Amino acid sequence: MSAGLNTAAGVLYEDFISTFMPQNTTDRMVSFVMKMICVIVGVVCVVLVYVVENLGTITQMAFSLAGTQYGASFAAFALGFFFPRANSKVR
Repeated sequence: MSAGLNTAAGVLYEDFISTFMPQNTTDRMVSFVMKMICVIVGVVCVVLVYVVENLGTITQMAFSLAGTQYGASFAAFALGFFFPRANSKVR
């Protein structure tokens, strides 16, 4: 979990926050900002666990609907992967 939070903090810092930081920002300041991003992302994750836990049937319905779409996409991928003739052009 630590690696995931650190990765999220690094990506958020490099992609969004570093453009607003001054050029002469010290490594100590960058480290502090990334630690704060880690804390914020961690708190958001914990809050989302409680939100999803209380949703119940809505979450199950969303997963079921998404599963039907993912299943169809996987079937098309598997057909093209295992049967090269499905990818060929008709002459």
